[in-house]
Amino acid sequence: MSEALTQFCPKCGREESTELKFIKGFCIDCFLEDDKLASIPKETSIPFCPRCLNIRVKGKWLQQSKKVLESIVLSNIQSKLVNPVYSIQLEEIKGEKVKAFISIKGSFEGIDLIFNLETFLVPVKVLCDACMRQSSDYWEALLQLRFQEKTPEQALSNRFKQVTSLLESFKAKDKLSFLLKADTLKNGFDFYIGSNKAARKIARLLEKESKQKITISFKLHGIDEHGKPKRRLTYAVRL
Repeated sequence: MSEALTQFCPKCGREESTELKFIKGFCIDCFLEDDKLASIPKETSIPFCPRCLNIRVKGKWLQQSKKVLESIVLSNIQSKLVNPVYSIQLEEIKGEKVKAFISIKGSFEGIDLIFNLETFLVPVKVLCDACMRQSSDYWEALLQLRFQEKTPEQALSNRFKQVTSLLESFKAKDKLSFLLKADTLKNGFDFYIGSNKAARKIARLLEKESKQKITISFKLHGIDEHGKPKRRLTYAVRL
């Protein structure tokens, strides 16, 4: 029986051995010089809103979190490894950018490999849509709260906090759920709200609580990008 032919790397001349694996006819070191198998850009720019601190990922503004940042890193990795397993560590650099350390374990041509990569996540300041509208005095609905009888100061304060707390709770799903301004009147409040949907929800909740029918009206306010008239709605609630 003839002996197996000894394989030499055509690039560096080294001989294949138990310690030195070969991939597609080249020693592993020379092969990886030409084909990285796993790589990531040195930097990734991330649109970052300086007002609400949200970041834009695939066209959507999301609250910053370790999970979201890791998903950005993972989406930028180019890998040819089979069954890769990723480990990511994030390190903030002087509050300006984040350095990511990535370890990838996988196999290629039956050989187990480990790659260690690094990249930077660099924030780029951009106002998100909601903050941009808020800064331009944008609002979609007016919520009018009117009290039928003289109401103690504490009760008025509690109502004000109730509305602002509800708006804050809606923000996770409705970025326009902000209070642009609030006017205090002798017999109630006028809340100018960025989201008509949020204003309607609050009006309906107060309607159930007070058992008083709300009054809804609207005024035309310009034309939208599709040529349709824009409306600002008013929800009048008596308490």
